[in-house]
Amino acid sequence: MIQIDVINTIAPGVVGWKQPTASGSPVLTAGNIASSSGLYYQFGHGLCTVENIKSCVDDIAISDANLNAYLADLSKNGLSDVCHRVFSDEDHIDTGLLLKYENKFSETIENAVDFVGFEINMSNRNDISMVINSLITEFDSSGTIKLLLFNSTQNAAISSSNVTQVANSAVHTVVGWTINDLQYGGKWYLGYLRGSLAPKAIKRNYQMASFMTYFNHVEINPIRVPLWNAETMFNPSDVIYESDTWGLNLNVSLYKDFTNIVNSNINRFAKALQLQVCCNVVDLISNTVRSNKSERLSKMYALMELNGNRTNPNFPEHAGLIAKLGREIASLQNTYNPKGIIRATL
Repeated sequence: MIQIDVINTIAPGVVGWKQPTASGSPVLTAGNIASSSGLYYQFGHGLCTVENIKSCVDDIAISDANLNAYLADLSKNGLSDVCHRVFSDEDHIDTGLLLKYENKFSETIENAVDFVGFEINMSNRNDISMVINSLITEFDSSGTIKLLLFNSTQNAAISSSNVTQVANSAVHTVVGWTINDLQYGGKWYLGYLRGSLAPKAIKRNYQMASFMTYFNHVEINPIRVPLWNAETMFNPSDVIYESDTWGLNLNVSLYKDFTNIVNSNINRFAKALQLQVCCNVVDLISNTVRSNKSERLSKMYALMELNGNRTNPNFPEHAGLIAKLGREIASLQNTYNPKGIIRATL
């Protein structure tokens, strides 16, 4: 698993774009010029220039602002491509419902002024992530339930979702929330404020209805925070562990998460990022539908530069960009994802 939202925040500025010096050239932003690695895309290949990109994009009259956004997107997509090639092994550990067994809808839990839900405690590893695929809510009447996701290191809620409840029915709400120790640490709390609620949660006490699934690397416990009615993080010392599950259920997945490897060693990925973006730019040139001087001068060479030349005697024999990128990817795999070493441990 690679967290693309995290990758997108760190990709720009790893490899930079040199400001073109020709008169009338687009003015690049500081974010696109920055290079923490000291590498620049234009030095990765002669065809990878700002002028060529501007000449080949679909928007003939692209503004400097939109061109800068396009250049930043090339960096983001390039790093994403590199990560998915380096970490291509199976990363899925488990998927399932927290509460799997059937329940009856005849008993409810009386509302009170407090926060109720689950405490989620990851195993203090930054290479495991849990994704809450969907929330399942069961209440005795219709109404809107606002579900809040807190992290104990942050005062404001990390995420929230308003659920339109149907009486005596299990309502499934897709959220896709990712929980791990990479960004925040601490513990996580998922639940709702029930002080002003009219709907009452369905109680799970039929046979095995309250039996919770055990997931590797994560501990989930139902909790209550008495006399809490604010949409902010409470004091963790006020948490009371309970047996009721408050009309809540979760569908979750656990993954091996490689994001921290990239985040902590980002400049080691810089050469692969440079080559990947160069490949993408040369591919853009070879497939553009635009027709202009720059395109006509470069398009005839683009495919050969991308794939290399091993057979045409009219041109020097050389390895193409794809082959160079492949060697860099293989080096990263040997360093950070050697076969048989990094794997989902059950």
